[in-house]
Amino acid sequence: MTKSSMEPSIGTICFPSYNRGGILLKTIKKLLPNLNDDWPVLVVDNASNKDRAAYREIKKLAGKSSNLFYHRHKKNGLFEGNLLSLFELVQSQFFLVVSDEDFPSIQGLSELTPFLKDNRDIGGIRASLGTLLGVKASQACKFDDQLFEKVDGINSFGLSGNYISGQIYNAPVLNKLNIPQRLKKNIHANQFYPHLYLNILAAANTRTLFSSKVVCYEGTADAYRPEEVKDYFGPFSYGTRVDQFIALRNAIYEGYMDIKNSNTNSQFDMTGFYNSYLSLCSKYQFLIFMAQGKMYRDQMINLDFLSSSFSLLCIGSVEKLPYYEKVKDKLADAIYYSGNHWLDKRQNYDKQNVGLVSDALSNGSRLKSA
Repeated sequence: MTKSSMEPSIGTICFPSYNRGGILLKTIKKLLPNLNDDWPVLVVDNASNKDRAAYREIKKLAGKSSNLFYHRHKKNGLFEGNLLSLFELVQSQFFLVVSDEDFPSIQGLSELTPFLKDNRDIGGIRASLGTLLGVKASQACKFDDQLFEKVDGINSFGLSGNYISGQIYNAPVLNKLNIPQRLKKNIHANQFYPHLYLNILAAANTRTLFSSKVVCYEGTADAYRPEEVKDYFGPFSYGTRVDQFIALRNAIYEGYMDIKNSNTNSQFDMTGFYNSYLSLCSKYQFLIFMAQGKMYRDQMINLDFLSSSFSLLCIGSVEKLPYYEKVKDKLADAIYYSGNHWLDKRQNYDKQNVGLVSDALSNGSRLKSA
């Protein structure tokens, strides 16, 4: 991002892109007449080997516009590497991440800009994702405005959703805390949801925000329909879900250790950590039974046994962590309760053939403060 005449903007619209140049070129052409100095666009091409002509045209357009930038990596760094590179490439304070099939809302960003200018300490914002006319909603979500003080956003901001479009990061604040650098060291473990790692640590160390402002709209390419996933041997297999779960457990623990270490003589927040962990357990029980339950059953996996085994995994995965002995009975009860809740939801869905439950955390169990 090197145009000498450009003053740093408040934010940058970032498209980390790979092999979708044709779709992205259409988006860029629609965006160009409406771009402004507050929110220029940065396209980061992750060494694409398809749609190269479209990417070359985007590069030409960038050469003619003061509000469009193009960067091509020499080597493909996968999604997680491309995301991390934004913390180095972006010159503005904030940047919005938009999947290359989605469409940013200049109006929504303009409405959010005054707040960002007055709150430059906020580490991350999860803004709302809308749908365009004629597009069937798959990932769209609407948040109520909610500002979280440091630590308070781990359960909700840190663990909400899996989709990245609509996520805004404060590059200098998170860089100062070495959070992107820490993700880089743990990149293999967090290859599927690197943004959730960022969100958890941002919530542990800074103020964070849910915003009702719709800053981008969901596109139509590769819409994710959980019930239509057929390929077990991929990112949604049970084994891969367990890998993701353990990586996010580590992120939560790392966040609470940050909190402990940031205050002299501070004790480890037992209640806070285990409540966050229960939220994570509930999130993955939802994913296993509601999102991928049909696929697992099609692989002749008994969901009742799977519920019991995953609950045992959740309990055993914190046995060596601080204060486990103090909370183990209540923790086990809460995990089994949540697992049975989502298993019942799955069974009721199968019987009634109604829509999927969308909120993985709405019925999560919580420990009472000690």
